[in-house]
Amino acid sequence: MNNVFLRDVLIQGKAMRRALGFYEKYTVQWEKIAALKPRHILFTGMGSSHYCSYPASIQLNEGGIPAKVVSASELLYYEMNSIREDTLLVLISQSGESGEIVDLIKRLPANQLVIGITNDSKSALGRRANIRLDMKVENELAVSTRTYLASLILADVAANALLHQSIPNVLTQWKNTVDALDAVLVDSKIIQDMIVKHIDYPATLCYIARGPSLATAECAALFTRETAKYPALAFDSGEFRHGPFEMVDDSFRAMIFAPSGKTYVLQRHLAQAIAECGGKVVFVTDCEDAFEEEQISVLTLPSVPERFAPLLQIVPAQCFANAMALHLGHAPGVFRQSSKITTAQ
Repeated sequence: MNNVFLRDVLIQGKAMRRALGFYEKYTVQWEKIAALKPRHILFTGMGSSHYCSYPASIQLNEGGIPAKVVSASELLYYEMNSIREDTLLVLISQSGESGEIVDLIKRLPANQLVIGITNDSKSALGRRANIRLDMKVENELAVSTRTYLASLILADVAANALLHQSIPNVLTQWKNTVDALDAVLVDSKIIQDMIVKHIDYPATLCYIARGPSLATAECAALFTRETAKYPALAFDSGEFRHGPFEMVDDSFRAMIFAPSGKTYVLQRHLAQAIAECGGKVVFVTDCEDAFEEEQISVLTLPSVPERFAPLLQIVPAQCFANAMALHLGHAPGVFRQSSKITTAQ
């Protein structure tokens, strides 16, 4: 079987390093963004183009600039009135031609300020954007891999430009994170085998996270569903405590993303609570930690600041998705019912 998904996964580091070389040259774009004075920011997209902006939104809110993330579908049909004259709209679409994005563009007033993050400069989004940030990565043949990472990086750098941070310093931090990504990808087969050995091939898998890593949980579940045609779920860790915890028994399996940061201890406690109820957890962290509970297997990633962690965290999910697809007899990441560009709504 020609595993195009796995090929895409393994070259993510190389693709991101090349893309960062282009982002260093976006001096004019970063200066234009830094000169803006929006009252609030609205990030929107569909699928991974929706979830990728969670970390950027958190950083803007913590920096004093109100920001919100909403799916383009909900924005188009239910929340158009939230777009005001003083709103900076950040539209994210790898193809630039997603059905909701195209219809949203048609409904925007001509003077609406738009930052467009896309991989196709000639697309509807590429043409409409007042400030365009091109991903500059090769299109995938299977589900999103490097285009997701490019979206994650560009949303973050744009947020830092709005916060008047040093863009060269930010890009250097991303380069360092890509170096760490390469180290993780070298061990991808070991990671895949470790995950399968611990949780086997369960009926479903829950991805659980907080803060910036919510982008990982949502995209991990999405990519696993796409790649393996398998019912993976995503949860906010706090919300998981409020009801969904009732699912936990000896058949329950989860991957918890727990980077060092303000909620690491809460994530650790959640893993222990799941283990106490008989469930098994793959605990993805950069902390040198150990558990007495045999139901918890620690997967240690290189240490990076919390907001950069999603770039690395997605790899274990990609490894599991690849393994599950092969287990179920599917060509990993190859679409059956839909396509790479979704125009239907």
